[in-house]
Amino acid sequence: MIITTQRGRTVPLVISVEDVDGEPYTLESGDKIRFGVRNVSGGSKLIYKELTSEDEVDGEYPLTLTPENTNITPNRYLYDVSLQLSSGELYDIVSADYFIVKDSVTYKGDTA
Repeated sequence: MIITTQRGRTVPLVISVEDVDGEPYTLESGDKIRFGVRNVSGGSKLIYKELTSEDEVDGEYPLTLTPENTNITPNRYLYDVSLQLSSGELYDIVSADYFIVKDSVTYKGDTA
């Protein structure tokens, strides 16, 4: 799933996790959902967020990227979402895909 936003915008996302049978998976203590954006595979982290079992709302995990998170140079980046179990096992929720930041024309506080 490609994510497209404008520079300096809030981006609300909702992450759901399923087990191998397609059933909803609820994070257990020590499990983490990891969201990361990099300029290239293996490059510097531009955005990094972690969610835990405490972040669960009605079986899903809301994640909000703030204007500070998305205030990066307009470009096409890579992102992924993974589930790291407390045992250390790592699973893909979203394999690497594009995170596109476009330039903004209007900014917070602009007036007529």
